[in-house]
Amino acid sequence: MHNTFLNKKLLFIFSFAFLFCSNMAFASVTSLVDFNDTGDLTDKFNPSTSTQFTNTADGGIGNTGAINVPLGSNEVWTTKQAYTVAGEGDIYTFSAYFKIQANSGYGGLGFTTANTGNTTDSYGSPATGIGMGFHGGGGFFVNNRVNEDVSWPPDLVLGNWYKMILRVEAIGSNQYDLNFKIYNSDADGVLGSLKTEQTTTVTNATVAGSNIIYGYFSAAGSRMAKIDDFEMTLEGGATFIEAGAPIVTTASVTDVTSSTASSGGEVTDDQGGAVTVRGVCWSETTAPTTADDCTEDGTGEGVFTSELTGLTQGTTYYLRAYATNASGTTYGLEQTFTTDADSTAPVLTEVTPLTGTIDLEDGTYYFTSSEVCELLVSQPTSTKGEVTVLAESVTVGQNIGITLTGMQAGGRYSFTFSCMDAADNESNTLSVGPFTIRENSSGSSGSFSMAALLKFRNQVNENTDNKNEDNMCPSDLILTQNLNKGARNGVFNRFTGGIVKEAHILQKHLNRLGFDSGPEDGIIGPLTEGAIKRMQSFLKTKPDGDVGPMTRELINKSC
Repeated sequence: MHNTFLNKKLLFIFSFAFLFCSNMAFASVTSLVDFNDTGDLTDKFNPSTSTQFTNTADGGIGNTGAINVPLGSNEVWTTKQAYTVAGEGDIYTFSAYFKIQANSGYGGLGFTTANTGNTTDSYGSPATGIGMGFHGGGGFFVNNRVNEDVSWPPDLVLGNWYKMILRVEAIGSNQYDLNFKIYNSDADGVLGSLKTEQTTTVTNATVAGSNIIYGYFSAAGSRMAKIDDFEMTLEGGATFIEAGAPIVTTASVTDVTSSTASSGGEVTDDQGGAVTVRGVCWSETTAPTTADDCTEDGTGEGVFTSELTGLTQGTTYYLRAYATNASGTTYGLEQTFTTDADSTAPVLTEVTPLTGTIDLEDGTYYFTSSEVCELLVSQPTSTKGEVTVLAESVTVGQNIGITLTGMQAGGRYSFTFSCMDAADNESNTLSVGPFTIRENSSGSSGSFSMAALLKFRNQVNENTDNKNEDNMCPSDLILTQNLNKGARNGVFNRFTGGIVKEAHILQKHLNRLGFDSGPEDGIIGPLTEGAIKRMQSFLKTKPDGDVGPMTRELINKSC
């Protein structure tokens, strides 16, 4: 049973080490010292006035390594590793297993503002810091050695293991919410029932004003036999700082453009080792490091500014300050920012996305562009037949689109497109499909026109009496006649009320707008009638093939 537990314990420790060292994005980071290496105590902690505790190879959880606490000893051991104090929203969770062996004395854990020179009082508390302590049937919250007593009879059982958990959350104005739990445990670390849970709120300006803090565990008198698995979990803005490494904060990100931004930070304490380089690092993924893009902005302590260049437009970045000395590199609190979209780059906008099942002759995908650009089209994914893509230039507000040829009834198609302007600025990407051509669609193959008519379509919702002459077509393309099927230039038609003279102008508009009326021969035959009806369907008017005053007005304002 002990071997099985040991394997699980080693896996647990490795997993947390991987999460911490790989700088992956997680809501919290955890550091666990299991004392399985008998050098863990002196390598990772500093004692108070003497070294009464020892690190043994067995006797701990799962009979692995642990801290041995002699009867009558009185010590507080503080982490060499530090933790930043970012402020409101910081959450620190401390936990450890304690084995009870006698009825006189105390145990405790929490954090303090110094990791050297500590002395402990008779309760096992450091001079400054926030924590908790316990005896047999009760205990206390610690706030700079001012104790707030709590109780939980009956007493803790001699010879038993317990897990103590203290959660401290910074809530602002130098205040901290404290939550303390004790769980029953067996010798393999399997938790049982909750023995007690206690809460309080304390004010501590000393801790709030510190740049960094340190975790601690302690024992005083004859209560404890063993201590094992000291664990720290940080959430919010708090981070780990290795012993001797500098302390750095991150400045806000300002002056963001499509390709540049400004930030910086401050090295508030070099912890005795001269800072050789400092700056900010950024990437498109969280927790950037010096392996990513970084600036170098001087050396030593103090405030520095950083200028970021070469950024990609419309992109979200993660940034944090860094500082390096001989003991290592540390990072400040992470900031996020998004670069501006390049105002000169074209922007494609969907008007009528196309999906589902369609008829070959009715399949139209409408979109528009903010700039004149060259259309870039992916080779369509096709389940039937080889499709040819005929790309076109995009003119603002008018005929923009592509033509696909070779589609077949029953085929399923999808593709994407974007556009590139003369300065090689590429637009966003839009997707079309998937759509399927109906089996009973006319013809076994054919063309599929995608025309951008946003400017034309917008006229549907405008008052036709409110004319904007700047948007009107040239005088030689203005329609003045009503037209319908059968009309022919030079021939009287009852629907027009006179001699037909503008059928070819209507056909020119229909072809310009992508509705494919066939030859511009001045004869409104079946092809032209079908184009009129497709246009009317697009405009969401009755598809009767009759071009009346409203349709003429919309066409005249489409140039």
